[in-house]
Amino acid sequence: MKNHSFHFLWIGQAFANAADVFYIVALLSYMYSVSGSIAMTAAVPFAVTLSRFAGGMTAPFMIDRFSYKSILVYSQLIKTMFLLMLAVCLTLFPGEGIFTVFPLISVIAFFDGWAVPIRNSLVPHLVPEDRIVRANGFMAVIDQLVQLGSWPLGSIAVSLAGGKEVLYFSVLLFAASTIMMTRIQMRHINEVSNEKEGKTKWNSMQEGWKALWKTPSLRVISVVDFFDSIAQVVWIAAVLLVYVEEVLNKSEAWWGYLNSAYFAGLILGGLLCVRFETIFKKSIRYAIIAGSTAGGILTLLFGFTTEGTAALLISFLVGIGSEIKLIGQITLIQNHTERKLLPKVFAARDAILTGVFGISSLLYGMIAEAYGITILFVLSSVILIGTGIYSFTVRKYVRFIEPYKSISSSVE
Repeated sequence: MKNHSFHFLWIGQAFANAADVFYIVALLSYMYSVSGSIAMTAAVPFAVTLSRFAGGMTAPFMIDRFSYKSILVYSQLIKTMFLLMLAVCLTLFPGEGIFTVFPLISVIAFFDGWAVPIRNSLVPHLVPEDRIVRANGFMAVIDQLVQLGSWPLGSIAVSLAGGKEVLYFSVLLFAASTIMMTRIQMRHINEVSNEKEGKTKWNSMQEGWKALWKTPSLRVISVVDFFDSIAQVVWIAAVLLVYVEEVLNKSEAWWGYLNSAYFAGLILGGLLCVRFETIFKKSIRYAIIAGSTAGGILTLLFGFTTEGTAALLISFLVGIGSEIKLIGQITLIQNHTERKLLPKVFAARDAILTGVFGISSLLYGMIAEAYGITILFVLSSVILIGTGIYSFTVRKYVRFIEPYKSISSSVE
C-alpha cells in the first residue's frame, strides 16, 4: 500500500480507535467509582450505541451537502472538542461531573455515526480496485491489533495514572487522528455531492436504504449482516464473563484469555485475506457461506464445552471465520455499489447493525436471566447456521465483480 492518502486514513483511524477504547475504559472506571452502580455503568455503552445509531440515520443529509473529507475531518474535530470538554468537566467537578457524561458521550458517538460510513467508502477511492481486498484486510488487521492492545493497555493506564489522565491522553489521540485526516488527498473524487436540486432530506436518507433493498447483492449481504449482528452478541464482555464463571468455572482472568484468543483469530483472518487476495476474491461467496456455517457449529460447541483449552481454541477459530466473512461482506458492498452512493449505503448498514446489536444485547440479557447463559450460544448457533444456508441458496448474487479498469488508480 504505497498510497500516501491511504496511509493517512488507516493511521488516523488507528489513533481514533485507540482513543475510543481508552476513553471508554476511563469512563467506565469513573462511573463505577462515583456512582457505585453497575446499571449506571452499563448505561454508558448503551448510550453510545443509541447515539451512533442516530448519527448513522442522519449521515445521508451531510453526505449530500459536504465533501467526504470535510465530514471526516470535522466530525473527528468535534469529537475531540467534546471529549476535551468531558475531561475538563470531570476534572473541575469530579462528583457532579457524572451528569455531564451522558450528553457529551452521546455527541461523540453521534459523530461516529458520520465518520464510520465515510471511512469505509474512501477505501475504493484511495486504492486501485484490484487492491481493495488487500486494503480491507490490512485495515481490518490494524483495527483488531489496536483493539487487542488498547483494552489491556487502557485498563493498566487507568489503574496506574487514573481515569482523568487517560481521558486527556485520549484527547491527544483524537487530535492526532484529526490531523491525519486533513492530510488525505482526494483530488479525483467528487468532493462535494451537492445534489440538492429536487432532493428533500427524506429523499437523501432513503437513498442508501433503497440501494440496500433494491440491489439483489446488497439485499443478500444486508440480510446476512442483520442476523450476524444478532448472533455476535454472545461475544460481548458481559456474556463471556458469565460464561467463564458459570460454564468454565474459571477465574475472571479467563475472560481476558478468551477475548485475546478471539482477537488473535480476527487478526489471522485479516492476514489470510491479505496474503491470499486473489484466491479470496474468486471464492468470496463460499468464504461467507463457510464463515456463517462453521461459525454456527463452533458457537454451539463453545456454549457446551467445559474445558478451558478447548474454549480458547474455538474462540480463536470463530475469530478467523468472522473476520474473513466480514472482509468479504465489506468488499462486496464496495464492489456492487455505485461510488456516489457508497457513504449512504454504509451509513444505512451501520445504522442497521448498531440498532440491531443494541436491541439484541438487551434481549439476550433477559433471555440469559430467564433460561441461563448456554441458551444464548444455542440461539446464536441456530441463527448463524440458518444464515449460512440462506447464503448458499442465494450465492449467485454474492460474487466479486472484476473491474475492467480501476478508476481509483489515479488518486494520489
